Amino acid sequence: MATISTDSTKVTIIDIRFPCTAFQELSGHRNPVNSIAWAPTSSDHMATAGDDGQVLIWDIKNPQYQTSGDAGAIDPMLTYYAGEEITSILWPISNPEWILISLSLIHISEPTRQAEISYAVFCLKKKKKKKK
Repeated sequence: MATISTDSTKVTIIDIRFPCTAFQELSGHRNPVNSIAWAPTSSDHMATAGDDGQVLIWDIKNPQYQTSGDAGAIDPMLTYYAGEEITSILWPISNPEWILISLSLIHISEPTRQAEISYAVFCLKKKKKKKK
């Protein structure tokens, strides 16, 4: 289980067998975290998004991403920068190689009308190299 607090830059992962102790703390965001999503096909991967315009993909059990600083601290395995505050994310089970993000961009076309950009999408798959 993962939790976030209002105006916090950290995500706390809790093992439900030991609910009073944090299993892991993810602290890669510079501004508050707004949304989290577990990977639909892996219990080891999650995405976090926040006011800093970043989506961070975490592999919480792979020792490759352990930092040399704090015990148990890890670095994100992938960073996507949207350029604007991200209000929510969705990692759909129907298409797990895609993550949908909701941005807080507002464009004013007339003084009395506002149109909101509701979402953006990015793909986690690597491009295949063409054979020569």
